[in-house]
Amino acid sequence: MRWGYVCLAGGLAASLPSPAAACGGFFCSSAPVVQAREVVAYAYEDDGTLTMAVQIVYQGRDEDFAWILPLPVPPGTIAVGTDALFDALSLATEPQFDLRLGTEGTCAQTECTFPSSGGGCGFGCAADASPAGARDAAALMADAGSVEILSRGVVGPYDTVVLGAASAADILEWLGDNDYDIPAASAPLLEPYVAQGFVFIALRLNANRDSSVIRPIVLRMATDEACLPIRLTAIATTPSLPIALFFLADRQAHSTNYAVADVPVDPRLWLRTRTWDGAVRDRVAELGGRAFATDYAGPTPRVSIALPDVLDLARETDPARFVGELRARGYPPDDLLLDLFERYIGPPGAQTARDYVNCLTLRGSTASCGAPTRFDAERLARAIEEEITAPRREADAMVARHPYLTRLSTSMRAEDMSLDPDFALDDGLPDVPQRRNARLIEQCSADYYPGRAPAVLEVGGVRYPARPGRTLSADAYCREMGGTARASSSGGCTAARGRGAPLMLVLAVGAFVAVRLTRRLRAPAR
Repeated sequence: MRWGYVCLAGGLAASLPSPAAACGGFFCSSAPVVQAREVVAYAYEDDGTLTMAVQIVYQGRDEDFAWILPLPVPPGTIAVGTDALFDALSLATEPQFDLRLGTEGTCAQTECTFPSSGGGCGFGCAADASPAGARDAAALMADAGSVEILSRGVVGPYDTVVLGAASAADILEWLGDNDYDIPAASAPLLEPYVAQGFVFIALRLNANRDSSVIRPIVLRMATDEACLPIRLTAIATTPSLPIALFFLADRQAHSTNYAVADVPVDPRLWLRTRTWDGAVRDRVAELGGRAFATDYAGPTPRVSIALPDVLDLARETDPARFVGELRARGYPPDDLLLDLFERYIGPPGAQTARDYVNCLTLRGSTASCGAPTRFDAERLARAIEEEITAPRREADAMVARHPYLTRLSTSMRAEDMSLDPDFALDDGLPDVPQRRNARLIEQCSADYYPGRAPAVLEVGGVRYPARPGRTLSADAYCREMGGTARASSSGGCTAARGRGAPLMLVLAVGAFVAVRLTRRLRAPAR
């Protein structure tokens, strides 16, 4: 099977763009983003409906792109969304491990001699950086053999169709006849959904599209039951797929048929020698491959997704002023905006749209960069409104109208994707903060120099061993610090550097824990 051949239940092929060279201008301030997880956001609406936003990730040729998702009920509306929703929610809920340093007792002290530093750029010195429409498909009924077409239309860059059928074979036959490239291997995975009366939404890139930028899809459905159709994902997945799910509601969400992944306390999380995703993956594997960790549960964080309107720029005649206004209003330099520039601004000569827009940004005039061969400000402003501004405004409003946010995460292997996880809301569950606080306490005595004494990690009043101590001679200690030992003129020892040495302490603990810390600090609760 070709990687990227098909995107199922969210699409899982990671995109690995090449880093842009430092250059300044509109499109040089954004770093490439590597999508490494499947991300879905659910919003429980007051009218009993459910909004489901799915981030689609795809790598491959445009003509190969096909995406199919089983749904318990036909969607009332289908629209394109914005990646900004997932970026903002991820940033606001990613678990943070805050570490404070402390000392008990008094460590041994000695005086070290350090070589004088030469000129040049060392710590604390940095080089200067370069400046840097959718339409709802009308519901229709059509006779297509044993396949029932519930809706069909064009949404953003996609052809969309919602199907019902008596068998998976009928669905695959219809999709194949209509140029949806879905592998036959998906038939046995589709069949259980058919038996339950599910419908199927299928997407492909429209042949007459203006854009091939893959966009999130937003579905609004007349149901209040959230589930993740994970079985189809097994066809095109990574060996261990990270999944992040966001639930916007009035109380906490949890899975009703998957276990709770209670990730044990691990000092390596605070010492940055282990990732949260890795800790979740290991705990889920211990629980049999089907479990979710609660990364965050609490009041919905304030996020800023909406952008100012741009329709007032429709009469602008100078592309440099148009581009300058977009940058001033905070429009991100992403692939979608570049795609719109390529549609409606024709750069002079052999310049690419990217280079031309960067030139207009830096120099501020067509006199310096050349007059465009075409510039349709009205259509450009309208396209930005429909494809960027409106989806962001709707996503911002969706987040704002829900007071509570839950983020669940897991990591799944293909062989564990035979049961779709279901979710429900529960107001009796405790909040889970984003920030997890701990103290790293060095237990000093006359036998140890700073940064070499035994240390414990204190979390919630409970102490966990972080490292044993290391006894060193004064010469060995000074050599590790980058200097040499020298005797004190008073016959005793005096401190030449701060007792705590926080930076060296963190580095020493991190290096030791990465090599020596046992994999498990306590038996996990079952």
